[in-house]
Amino acid sequence: MVRKVLVGFLLFILFSFFITSCHSFNTEIYDKNIFYVGGNGEGNFSNIQDAINVSLNGDIVYVYSNTYYENIVINKSISLVGEEKNSTIVTGLNNFYFVDILSDNVTIRNLRIEDFSLGIRILNSKNISINNNIFYNNSNGILIDEGCNNISIFSNYFKNNTEGIRVYNSSENMFFDNVFCATENFNILFFGNSENNTINKNIFRKTDTYSIQIKSNSNNNAICENNISDCRDGISVFLSSNILIKDNEIYNITKVGIYLKDCNNIDIHNNSISKTGSNAIYIDNVEEYNITDDNIFSENNLDIKIISPPPKIRIPGVEMTFFVVIVIVSLIIFFIKVRKDRK
Repeated sequence: MVRKVLVGFLLFILFSFFITSCHSFNTEIYDKNIFYVGGNGEGNFSNIQDAINVSLNGDIVYVYSNTYYENIVINKSISLVGEEKNSTIVTGLNNFYFVDILSDNVTIRNLRIEDFSLGIRILNSKNISINNNIFYNNSNGILIDEGCNNISIFSNYFKNNTEGIRVYNSSENMFFDNVFCATENFNILFFGNSENNTINKNIFRKTDTYSIQIKSNSNNNAICENNISDCRDGISVFLSSNILIKDNEIYNITKVGIYLKDCNNIDIHNNSISKTGSNAIYIDNVEEYNITDDNIFSENNLDIKIISPPPKIRIPGVEMTFFVVIVIVSLIIFFIKVRKDRK
């Protein structure tokens, strides 16, 4: 009898634990609020910022297909989701920006962002996901500004923007599976100590200047498996170190496929570079670089052009300096002695 009671008590405890766990799990999933913008539902908001203002961390602001004329600020950890990226349109008619992200853990997807001076600015934030959006006819699509990290920009389509993505002083971010087309300036720019970023599996078409540019001490970045064509210059690196350029296909370039100047420790592996108007690879004042034999060159005006760095002026070490001083002092003493002897 005691054994049956004990077994029944244990089963009751296990069942209670299971019910409590399921309730906690369901609460975690279903307690997130969804705030609707547009559409015909009762209580739906007419603009995006009002829905953001009443949301809490972890909530979702869902935007129905329509055209919205707004500038918004996201200062909490939410998801902003459009119904469909071709028909959920936010436009600024050349207003400064669409959204200013000032918080961690934000997601923006399924929107068409057009006619802004700046589509999205991310400032001093982390764990941001920008995916499956269209950036059209903006001066700048995305600015990642000052101290951001773990930003994922993927599966977006950029077209007819003056600039695609500008990254300033931000590290450990990923840019992959995006398409850039008809960009007036650069598609992706790293500058101001933007380090440990990855540009991977993107498509770049019809860029008037640099497709990818890395400069101003933006070290330890990787550019891999991208397809770059119909640009003035493919990949350019200035004043930066430890850059990996690997498995890219670069073709139909007006000037230079890969341009390296005043940088150090550049690894170029297994790239295909063809039909460049000037040089497949141009190297100017680069201290260390490695161009492996698995790179493929075809139909270039010149495959590799190297401009040697000027000779270094070696500063004497401590031992050499000491030796020179001893020699000079010895000579002075010698001449003084000789002069005294003559007298």
